[in-house]
Amino acid sequence: MDWAELNPDLLHLISKKLGDIYNFVCFRAVCKNWRLVIGLRDCPPQLPWFLEYHYGDSSDRNFFSLYSNRTHTLHIPQARGKVLFGSASWYLFMHEHENHSVLNPLSRSHFSIPKNENCLIGCPIYVGPNHNPNPSPNENDDVIIVILNLDKNGSPHPLVVWRPVDRQLTKIVEIEFEVCYMKLVTCFKGRLFVVDKETGETRVFDVATGDEVLVIPPADNIFDYLIEACDDLIGVVKKYISVGVWQFDVYRLEDGGTSSHWVRMTSGIGDRMLFLDETKGYRQSRGLCLKASDFEGFRGNCIYFTTWSRESQYSLYLGRYDLESKETQMVHHPSRSGFSGTLFVPSLY
Repeated sequence: MDWAELNPDLLHLISKKLGDIYNFVCFRAVCKNWRLVIGLRDCPPQLPWFLEYHYGDSSDRNFFSLYSNRTHTLHIPQARGKVLFGSASWYLFMHEHENHSVLNPLSRSHFSIPKNENCLIGCPIYVGPNHNPNPSPNENDDVIIVILNLDKNGSPHPLVVWRPVDRQLTKIVEIEFEVCYMKLVTCFKGRLFVVDKETGETRVFDVATGDEVLVIPPADNIFDYLIEACDDLIGVVKKYISVGVWQFDVYRLEDGGTSSHWVRMTSGIGDRMLFLDETKGYRQSRGLCLKASDFEGFRGNCIYFTTWSRESQYSLYLGRYDLESKETQMVHHPSRSGFSGTLFVPSLY
């Protein structure tokens, strides 16, 4: 049998079962015909990796795969001497002194954050898809939101939205709204949502024009996370109860134009599962949503979150909160300490 001539439909079927991106890369490397049939964007949905804390000047960084329970070491020349933070997307935030950038450690896609001449740093607070409902054929949906701080006291400047074009960042718009670190920021369906963590008020801006289009009244709790969740925008409240016990409340945006409001999801989130980032890089809580049916051994209607165990030298543990039973369980921990709670979703493009 000539394996290179395997039926394309069968190849696609096999590739969808490769839940670890490492196995997917090896699968495509078998022969040229398989690579022609299976493109990079055919990679199935991936569970997040955890980034290891790093000290020193090495370009090698370790990532723990939740799916395979293995540690992958990536050689990343751009990361030498820099601090990396997760973004709960396929990019990592990279920081060195006053310089900030974003990096996909697998594809090596890398963009430096341009500086404003009047500011000390340009700090990325959101990297991810725009979820534009009407994208243009040539549009790159990656959107970077940048907050620019003053030199002296860190006072905020207007947000700046950038999009990668031809390996460089192109400014899309400046939004004349000063956002400090006490805000949650995300993009959803071509709009920028900014939640004030003190008042709970949500202000909504058009990403293309920068115009404010809506102000949404607060929910009955202040959100700790703001997540795009399979065509919904979800706010999450995280409450510490006691050692090893947490409680989560979930709210969905009821999008009704000027009457938009937040509704508590008392019946849960169905097949979806949320992953919450314990480490608040740049003081921004981050999270992502996946479908449990895509991953064997994972349960829907649950929130997975990272926490630390004092009994195991502050090793990282993955907790699971069941929204139906309201029970908290510690379900997993990496094989060795040193991994942070910051999430990265592996992607080849």
